[in-house]
Amino acid sequence: MVHNITLQEGCFVDLSAHLSMSYSPRAIGWVKRALDPSAPAAPCVPRAPAF
Repeated sequence: MVHNITLQEGCFVDLSAHLSMSYSPRAIGWVKRALDPSAPAAPCVPRAPAF
């Protein structure tokens, strides 16, 4: 099953783009949660896009 997630959904201060998504705490949290449903929720922290 596929579940598309927008990082800014529920966390408007996370402006991670494709380059910075690989080290975004929110993206990492979502991956951990997908692999282990008992993992903690993805944190909402301010992130700027990488250029």
